[in-house]
Amino acid sequence: MRRSQAPSVRKLAKRGAQDLRDIVPKRAPSSPPMQWGTSGSSHKSGPRQLKPGENPLEDSRIFHVLWRNPSTKKHKIWTGNGTLVVTGSRGTLKDETGKVLGILTSFRPEQIREKKQLEIDLKEVEIQEEITTVEECIEVRNQEISNWCRKLDEENGHLVSPLIDVTKPQRPIMLMRKGAPIPPSIECSSSGLNITDCICLLNSAELQSQIMQILANESSPDVETIQRVVCDHPVLLSNQLDKFPSLRDIILPHLPAWYEMGLYDSAKFEFGHLMLDYIVLGRSQKCVLVANTDDCLKLFVGYCISWELSYIQIVENEDANRFNSEEDMMLAFITVESLLELDSLFLNSKFLILYNHEAREKMEQLLTVKTDTQIFTLVAADNVEESEVLEKFIDSKWKNIKPPFSEEFLQMNFLSDKEHLLKSVYIKHNNIKT
Repeated sequence: MRRSQAPSVRKLAKRGAQDLRDIVPKRAPSSPPMQWGTSGSSHKSGPRQLKPGENPLEDSRIFHVLWRNPSTKKHKIWTGNGTLVVTGSRGTLKDETGKVLGILTSFRPEQIREKKQLEIDLKEVEIQEEITTVEECIEVRNQEISNWCRKLDEENGHLVSPLIDVTKPQRPIMLMRKGAPIPPSIECSSSGLNITDCICLLNSAELQSQIMQILANESSPDVETIQRVVCDHPVLLSNQLDKFPSLRDIILPHLPAWYEMGLYDSAKFEFGHLMLDYIVLGRSQKCVLVANTDDCLKLFVGYCISWELSYIQIVENEDANRFNSEEDMMLAFITVESLLELDSLFLNSKFLILYNHEAREKMEQLLTVKTDTQIFTLVAADNVEESEVLEKFIDSKWKNIKPPFSEEFLQMNFLSDKEHLLKSVYIKHNNIKT
């Protein structure tokens, strides 16, 4: 999990608030408004609002941080974001809800600066940028209150969408580090592995693997349906399990609360983030993302808001025309259902990401793209998705590349920072109609 920039909806507001609400699912009713502000309140009452004129920086330094539990894994992931409040010789580590995770009482001044890593009460911590204004303190405190309310909603049985509400400025649930390194720009040459179509079989994230192992022991006819949801992101189960009570009771004890899940709990979602880092942030190129459902597309709304990227969900030809013509319109989201309704569509983009492999067949029939478009199909390996892909799409025209991957192959196909996610890659030249 990585920290994002403070979000803004300035560019997104061009279509109007109602359009944004159409893109993001409506949240279930929240708990009754809570009263904040008592200085002696415990964490059970939630973090208090800052009083008018109050300045937390008057006697403290405050830093954004990433934290995690100790791990011996090769590819470690951050559990969450938080803050480190340094007052005199005491440092207090807090999570995103303002809950105290640990106290640091022995440290050297040079240890408290950006990119430094510390251990605080068995938590590994990496310091991010320092908070330097009262305005940012207020923003962080309001976000802590918002996160705490979400947690209460969940604990009280309210079904809350696993996505942010873009009508309120707040940090998205799926986070990435501010200033995360962007891969260098690499242009495809006219020789060598100049591939335009990649089917990427992705190693499942740890949480995905755990749920798949549980499902493997079940004979319910609904197992495959749940598997597909898990392949996209386990957080989406929060809106699905009630439809399958027999499996719900088996899976729920092993499923974290939705607000505790993040970027690294889905191989597809992590891969998609890395692709957008490279394509949009690193190269300022337009990108199209196609998925089976709105829920899959909505996972990326937080990414767009974090980096102030303008996007559009294509539901009619006018939306496509706007995406093609406006230079600052960086991302287009479209569902397979919309493709079927529009019958045919042209999108001016050099990059196309298919979040679900089932979208390939309809995409090839109904979606026209540029001849040099790079196509990436994301498939969760070792389950129903991989089996279906091998049966439906893979033929003699595809070449299978397996680890260890050469650096040339990874660079030429924009996969250099995604090697840890790849089980294998099927490649061939573009056969999309032009």
